Amino acid sequence: MYRSIRGSLTGSVGRRDLHDADLGCIIGMDFHIHSRISEVLQVSQRVERDQEGRISVFMGALNARTDLRVPPGISKAVSKYRIRYSLIGFNFRKEYFEYLEVRDVELRKYGQLDAQEIRFDARAEADQLLMLSVSLLAYAETRMEEGYVLLNSKEFSPCAIIAAYAAEEAGAYPAGPVNMELNEEQQTRAVAISMMCYEGNRLLRDQEQRKEKLTTKMAATAKTPVKATKQRTADDRDRVDFPVGKRISFSSKT
Repeated sequence: MYRSIRGSLTGSVGRRDLHDADLGCIIGMDFHIHSRISEVLQVSQRVERDQEGRISVFMGALNARTDLRVPPGISKAVSKYRIRYSLIGFNFRKEYFEYLEVRDVELRKYGQLDAQEIRFDARAEADQLLMLSVSLLAYAETRMEEGYVLLNSKEFSPCAIIAAYAAEEAGAYPAGPVNMELNEEQQTRAVAISMMCYEGNRLLRDQEQRKEKLTTKMAATAKTPVKATKQRTADDRDRVDFPVGKRISFSSKT
């Protein structure tokens, strides 16, 4: 994230967020360092976006026996796997994110999948930046009504960002605390929208206020005349001033 913001081509220093960032730096970012998606899910994936803004994932053929590297404790109990692609739209300046679409691909413990295209129909709003993540979920079959129980845990939960796209129109930085109200269209999909308290907006505002105060103080100082005064301390009173250009003898003879 730091490299993304530092690599920004827009926005001045101290006035940058992820809407200004180079999102290419976060592609491939894992959310679990001990179960990296590239090591666990060894299948080719290519993401494309068409001119209308719709996203497609082209996933290569998959053999669960050889292409899924799952810890023994989970592989013994697993009954099926689910590869989940989540498309999420973020707006940090309005402090909300939205689950636009989720697509699942399932296969049995020793199953195989042919190469396929996973296409998303949802399109982001102009002020949303997009992130596409992929995660691997493992399930064990049970006798409960639901049928399956999730085996993922804090030790094993592979997930990573595989694509990210900047907002077309990010909008202005918020001048004060954000209290966004959903418009009529957003209210129809309110269940997928989550508000977030993005602390970065407050930090940017505080920094801008400190900058303005410093600028005002420096401007006031520049306008104040400086009085030329000469003050002598107690040590200065004992100091002997030698005339410039006169030869001085340091001989011990009187």
